[in-house]
Amino acid sequence: MKLIATIIINLFVVAVFAQSASVKIGYTNAEYIAMSHPDYKIIMKQLQEHKGRLDMMLQEKYQQYQAMEQEYNQMRANPAQDQFMVKDKEQQLMNKQNEIQQFQQGAEEQMMNKQQDLMVPLQNKIQAAIETTAKANGYTHIFNGDSMLWMMNAETFNITEDVLKQLGVAIPQTNGCLLYTSPSPRD
Repeated sequence: MKLIATIIINLFVVAVFAQSASVKIGYTNAEYIAMSHPDYKIIMKQLQEHKGRLDMMLQEKYQQYQAMEQEYNQMRANPAQDQFMVKDKEQQLMNKQNEIQQFQQGAEEQMMNKQQDLMVPLQNKIQAAIETTAKANGYTHIFNGDSMLWMMNAETFNITEDVLKQLGVAIPQTNGCLLYTSPSPRD
């Protein structure tokens, strides 16, 4: 019985080592790749323009509120003013304040949706390039470099430049230095 158990354990260990020999792990930095892609600048410009339009609309609402508030304060200061009209103006002021709050919440949600709508095609391009690069180089697993805590000989597993080449994006450099450096091992 011990012999059978030993054989099974040995076969299990051999199977694990055989399986791990076929695993090739690499990593990349998808955020860096996205920021290096020409489409990213276009997306950021579109988002800024959209935010600018929303900010202008919000500013108009604030100006309307301030005008209403000034009118309300004048009505309250006038002792001959009908109190029913003062209360009505007060209610209008509160409604405008609620409208502004709802607009702000809607604008934030709209900006998040707009960003996602614009970024998804770029993310899909990057994902396809990562998959193509991984397959071409025999990688079985690719991780985002930001999530890596530590990897021995990390730079040899970095496929970021290969993915940029796959996308047709020039590797960004400043003063002859590569802008992206792989995560350093952490203790």
